[in-house]
Amino acid sequence: MTSTAGPNRQIAFLLGKPLVNESVLTEVIGRLHHRVPTIILHHIDKRGGIPNLLYRSQLVVQRGLNVDQLVAAAMLEQAGIRCCNRIVATSASSNRAGVLASLSAAGVRVPKTSVVDTWTDVLAISRQQAIVVKDADGNVGRGQRVVIAIDGQLPGQPPFPGPFAVQEYIPNNGTVQKLYVAGNRVRGLIKNASPEHGAVDPGIPFDVDPDLKKLARCVSTALDLEIAGIDVLLSEDGACVIDTNPFPGFRNLPDGAKMIADHLASLVPDKKVG
Repeated sequence: MTSTAGPNRQIAFLLGKPLVNESVLTEVIGRLHHRVPTIILHHIDKRGGIPNLLYRSQLVVQRGLNVDQLVAAAMLEQAGIRCCNRIVATSASSNRAGVLASLSAAGVRVPKTSVVDTWTDVLAISRQQAIVVKDADGNVGRGQRVVIAIDGQLPGQPPFPGPFAVQEYIPNNGTVQKLYVAGNRVRGLIKNASPEHGAVDPGIPFDVDPDLKKLARCVSTALDLEIAGIDVLLSEDGACVIDTNPFPGFRNLPDGAKMIADHLASLVPDKKVG
């Protein structure tokens, strides 16, 4: 979708795969189309190149890029183009242990985490205690490649390739508070903390209290993510952040697309636009 307007206040969407109608970005673009003169939509193909027209953009919104594509997209920021989320921050989010270390340094409660290469190491660490094992690569889909062993019983063979992030199990009420951040706005869905394999839990919207909003903003600031998803478990010892996601799908969040569109529009201000 491209208008014939000039380069001023141009927003480009740079995606790792083609846009589908069900994506929140489809609605986001529809909302922005009436507020921003020029919108460019581009997904990176196998060649991985960044078209020159993106360098004329005031803002490039990137989502779903793999490691190699992020490296290519980094040239945009090097050229002074504003990106959301920022490329360096998005790249850093692929390191689950690194993310949790950054949050811990910012005073956010996170589960104790170790990264090991082999399943033998996982079994040695677990000692048949309650434990959670995840793929150490944060690019793997959230909820995928996760083993929750409340009884401490782990399979003898690895259920997925390593390296593995081994975390302490956080006792909870069986639900996870999924917080969605877009700029200063925070919304939430309550979901099952341990859904059946392959099950889809749409979640239930809830009013995020001030403490959780403060936590969400602290996390997004610490990770330099303007648009983010944050998974929180509530235990007797308080809230614990167990995972984060740069630019989640905002699926089933009633005003998710509006949150994102409003934030993106704020990054390309124009006095003529109300």
